[in-house]
Amino acid sequence: MMTDRHKKPSRERSQERRDKFPEKCREYERNYHRERYATDPEYRQRHCDAARWRRRLVKYGITRAQYEALLAGQDGRCGICEDQIGENLRVDHDHDTGKVRGLLCQNCNSGLGLFRENIRVMLNAIEYVTKHKGA
Repeated sequence: MMTDRHKKPSRERSQERRDKFPEKCREYERNYHRERYATDPEYRQRHCDAARWRRRLVKYGITRAQYEALLAGQDGRCGICEDQIGENLRVDHDHDTGKVRGLLCQNCNSGLGLFRENIRVMLNAIEYVTKHKGA
């Protein structure tokens, strides 16, 4: 069941919140969270984790469950080098369609980006490295 809260745009809800709480209360809340973030490593970790999941949802449209399903499907490893194990793999997506392709480690994800996802260039790189491997 959708509540009135979910029917309103987030900007409108934010304005209502600002109107509801005086500036003094908002300032106290900001300072409280700033202080807690600075002094409580557990709180900071939870905050960072929550922000990471929000970014993934907004940028790639991928939920935590979908990410974990991809991770399990790749045995917790990078989709290219198969080396890195863990939850810190990057979401790889097609820049033209925006479709999620899989999970990659930082090095492989950067490599694809540096090669501009151009297959011809990547094949040339493979040929180059192979040619000079024993030299």
